[in-house]
Amino acid sequence: LALGISLDRIDPGRPDQNGSHERMHREIACEVESRVDGDLPTQQAALDIWREEYNTQRPHEAIGMCCPAELYVKSQRRFRSEEFELHYPAGYLRRKVTGNGCFKLDRRLINLTTALRGWHVGLQPQGSQEYRVWFAQLCLGRLNLRDEVVLPLEGELVRGNTR
Repeated sequence: LALGISLDRIDPGRPDQNGSHERMHREIACEVESRVDGDLPTQQAALDIWREEYNTQRPHEAIGMCCPAELYVKSQRRFRSEEFELHYPAGYLRRKVTGNGCFKLDRRLINLTTALRGWHVGLQPQGSQEYRVWFAQLCLGRLNLRDEVVLPLEGELVRGNTR
């Protein structure tokens, strides 16, 4: 999201909308998970072998019976690993998420998620006591200062930018 990449989600309860991805997970479950016992490094080694075979030896119907490795082209652009600065529209409050997954607002500590620690979120005022909470272009939910908790938006799955 920080790179400007948008989420493309399927409808809830509709795995058929993402068939090839679901099939890949079934194959992993059948060919790797069910046959490999042991610790995490052993499981990772088995998955690495499976991934190599899946991408270099198995033709895929969706790409004209080619192997993914035959079509892969390394990007000419280098990935810049420095931190990305998120910008929010005028009128939004910016708050940094702490190491324990919280941010401060009006001398209150609001729990959000440790997944965003170190990032800034945007708070879009919706009245005197309510905000929409944004990470990049994704609305995470709403914050009511009386409850001091971020909740999903009523009546909608938070599925992308509605700004």
